[in-house]
Amino acid sequence: MIDKFTFRQVNENLKRCVKVKSSGDSKYEEGKIVSKEAFEEERKRCEEEDKTPPTYTQPELATNETQLLASRRPLCSRRASSALRRSRRRPRC
Repeated sequence: MIDKFTFRQVNENLKRCVKVKSSGDSKYEEGKIVSKEAFEEERKRCEEEDKTPPTYTQPELATNETQLLASRRPLCSRRASSALRRSRRRPRC
């Protein structure tokens, strides 16, 4: 489990990054996630040196959904649950 605020922060940081599609002659490995600024600097360096520049794609952001987790043990015993039901009955007048 992860805190929803931390989850959102990580996704916001990921929006400012790119995923290296092909490394070309750069220092990056394929599939690595780097900041856009660092990627653009490396791309410009490769172009200036007449090397093959790297290409990128946008990384996929994480998604979330609520999951209900069931316990393996009953919350209360049968005897306690029947007593609870009896206590909820209307009193006879």
